Amino acid sequence: MKKKLLVLTMSTLFATQFMNSNHAKASVTESVTKTLSYQNQELIKSFHLMKNLRIRQN
Repeated sequence: MKKKLLVLTMSTLFATQFMNSNHAKASVTESVTKTLSYQNQELIKSFHLMKNLRIRQN
């Protein structure tokens, strides 16, 4: 009985750690994606501003 309880406890701990690990990875991935998306938007805005300035200069 003690062995079954130990196995069940260890399995539960492993599953909990695994789920927490996956959640942390998902959070980091989401954060990086949002940051890159924001940077891309800023680059696009800068590109359009430069393009408009060149058109006005010509």
